[in-house]
Amino acid sequence: MNHLYVIFAIIILVIAYMYYNIRTLYSNIDPPKGLPKLECEKFNYNRLMEDFVKVDDTTLIACGAEFIDFYQYYSIYNPGYIFKKGDLVLFDIKTKKFKNLELKNFPENLIFFPHGMELFIKNNKKYIYVINHALNIKDGERFEIFEIIYNQEIISHLNYIRSIKLPKEFMGSTNALAVIDENDIFFSTSFPEPPLAVDEVTPFKKFKYFFIYKLNYYLDLKWTYLYHYKDGKFTRIEKSNSACDNGVAYDEKTGYVFVAQTYEKKIVVFKYDKISKNVIYERDIYLGYKIDNLIFDKESRILNAAISGNDFYGGLAEIHLDNNFNINYPFYDIINMTSASAIQIDKKVYIVSPIKKYFLVCGK
Repeated sequence: MNHLYVIFAIIILVIAYMYYNIRTLYSNIDPPKGLPKLECEKFNYNRLMEDFVKVDDTTLIACGAEFIDFYQYYSIYNPGYIFKKGDLVLFDIKTKKFKNLELKNFPENLIFFPHGMELFIKNNKKYIYVINHALNIKDGERFEIFEIIYNQEIISHLNYIRSIKLPKEFMGSTNALAVIDENDIFFSTSFPEPPLAVDEVTPFKKFKYFFIYKLNYYLDLKWTYLYHYKDGKFTRIEKSNSACDNGVAYDEKTGYVFVAQTYEKKIVVFKYDKISKNVIYERDIYLGYKIDNLIFDKESRILNAAISGNDFYGGLAEIHLDNNFNINYPFYDIINMTSASAIQIDKKVYIVSPIKKYFLVCGK
């Protein structure tokens, strides 16, 4: 029976792939015209970096891992494979050097497979919330919470505080998060069916996972969502579904929650009332490019969107909230890389890519 299912699934995928290519052929997007020529430097790191946070004007902290997500992981997985723990790494903007941060008190036997991350500040203390795909059923999908520890105004290490464990339905599918308060979080899913934990993999289940993932991607079936976690309760947000919900950001001043919809090439804006807990759809912001992570800068009030065009070039789009959502494209790089996270600091653009093991720093 499984063999018939596989043959039928392959036929469906071939048809879906042909449809996708025809659709894509007529939607190719060139980089924006007339952008300034910027010189770029590459600063290599030994891991892929999917996301980063801006701690201050001189410090970025990124997550590093062997793989970006479960799709990459299961592309090579076999029962004897030993997963190498991921890490959190500091990038010093002044010295252009990396510093691997110690994760003090983090459980020794817990797999650390970091993905999306967010900076949260409360009572003058800085915390980093990190999505962790812990791979097995027992540990599951989690939000790991670390406090940034300073020694004479220099970041010394990260101290593990606690975890928020997600239900099994989110196993391996959470993508990005925005922290409103300690137990008030919005997060996105980017996979239509939760990837399998390593202790429940069979060849057929693995094939089924790849089939559903590709079908959703090729046919734009809108099977992923934005979710709201509040005091132990998980709620799916209406009108948030897409083929791949991605970056999430929050503006405390307006109550806006932003979620990037990668293949729809837009950012959806919701209004969140912390008192009533109501989440209401507000508007769409169309960028015309695939969108990955979002970083909202409270000081400049700019929403930074990492954008890419048909997987051949990556860059940055800035959405100015105080100027009627005006969109600016300060930089686009044509070096065969997509952009996972990007931000402009002091006229320099900082980009990480899900396919390159380096920070790209560009500026005049």
